[in-house]
Amino acid sequence: MPIEPICEVCHKKPATSFSFFGTPFHDSGIQGWKFVCGCAVDAEGYYISIKDYLKGNGRPWLEHLAEVLI
Repeated sequence: MPIEPICEVCHKKPATSFSFFGTPFHDSGIQGWKFVCGCAVDAEGYYISIKDYLKGNGRPWLEHLAEVLI
């Protein structure tokens, strides 16, 4: 059985997305990529839904990120 990541911001709930914090999208005081739950929705600059990614919809997200971040 896979282990669900716990939110790296509040450390209380399972993460629902893999989110980017800080420049170039948004300056929240948190930096880099983190697994987060809904507690960070107003601070994240970009996110990849874990549920969508695991359903097989992750490739378009990753391709888009490659275009945006490069």
